[in-house]
Amino acid sequence: MEDTKTHNTGGAMKMCKIGHVTKVILLLLTTFFISLFFSKGIAYAYISGLLDIEQITQQSDVVCTGEGMTTLDWAILENSHKNKTNIEVMYRVEKVLKGDVLSDAKIKIILPPYADMEPWDAPFKNEYCIIFLKKNNGSYVFTDIMHAKLLISKKYNKTFNGNIDSPQKAVILELVNSIYDTDTQTAQKAVIYLMEGVGQMGQQAPPDYLIPYLKEFAKPTSTVSSMRGIALGMLLTAKQYSYMDEISEYLKDLPSEPDLGRGFIARALSKIRDPEMIPMLNDLLLNSKDWNVRLHVAQNLREIRDKSSIPYFIKGLDDENQEVRHRCMIAIYEVETNFNRKGKNVNPNDVNKFGGYIPTVEVLEANETEYLNKWKKWWGEEGKIKYSKEVKAMEKQQNKENNK
Repeated sequence: MEDTKTHNTGGAMKMCKIGHVTKVILLLLTTFFISLFFSKGIAYAYISGLLDIEQITQQSDVVCTGEGMTTLDWAILENSHKNKTNIEVMYRVEKVLKGDVLSDAKIKIILPPYADMEPWDAPFKNEYCIIFLKKNNGSYVFTDIMHAKLLISKKYNKTFNGNIDSPQKAVILELVNSIYDTDTQTAQKAVIYLMEGVGQMGQQAPPDYLIPYLKEFAKPTSTVSSMRGIALGMLLTAKQYSYMDEISEYLKDLPSEPDLGRGFIARALSKIRDPEMIPMLNDLLLNSKDWNVRLHVAQNLREIRDKSSIPYFIKGLDDENQEVRHRCMIAIYEVETNFNRKGKNVNPNDVNKFGGYIPTVEVLEANETEYLNKWKKWWGEEGKIKYSKEVKAMEKQQNKENNK
């Protein structure tokens, strides 16, 4: 993945750094593992440090495109680290998206000492990028050193109609333009920036003006890795439910190579509480081959708590993944007891009856079979009769799917 920089002194390679794309992948993995704490009753945690294009644009005095003019060699970095001195770099402005600098101006940016800021965050010589700056005594500093630059396409790949009436919109359309670039690495970086900076890893709906481009990227012919999945996920958060069938089919099969789009959709699914999605979610709980998708779907259905999902939860007790099985146990319990996290409307008799059916993760790992058998016994003796209407609806839906 590009964005990785190496510095060579006397032929010795030093300080190979992790790039922005890798950072995003690590954030994705971190958010996923934190989401696993659902099974222990801990709320989903927000991961700080994500790029937020709206926020960083508002906080900046200057936002512009252009390219770096300074070569940051190892001697400069080593001297900065040793003497705790700032680093100065020059940047040539091409397009002003916000602020009072002039196009083609050459501006000076002050970087913190090397120990305080990783070198790849600075605009290297000839790197074309968007930067976000604040004024500082006649020069500039980065608004957020974690997101100092967004590498973009230097070419005009796409013509945009309508007014570009805000700096935020201008930044986002620069990223869209880059997705159309023929250079795969440039396009892929723009995809990552959109996923993080606009979609907030599946937690935030995109602005309306982005929808037409997302619909284009969502087509099966999309050539950029992960773009189709991320576009479908963003359309889902925007409640473009006409894409539900496409999303469902996209999620059912395992990818042949790592696909950030699937994780993006899975997180979006886990946060949307819309009854219109229940049939698709029920289907994915049984038919997606990706356990990560099934886990997020089970959590969403657990939060919605619709009786139509009970037969699907029962089948989920046989899922190959223990976290999914455990999530399904909790979901059945919560529907049966009319459970809510404020403790209201709970039938005490049901709580006493089912209380022993929901073990902690530690107990479940030690003796899972005991608890699975309890639920299956309840289903055979009582639940299947109680939910006979829901069972028939599931069987009808499954027959419909099989006859496609």
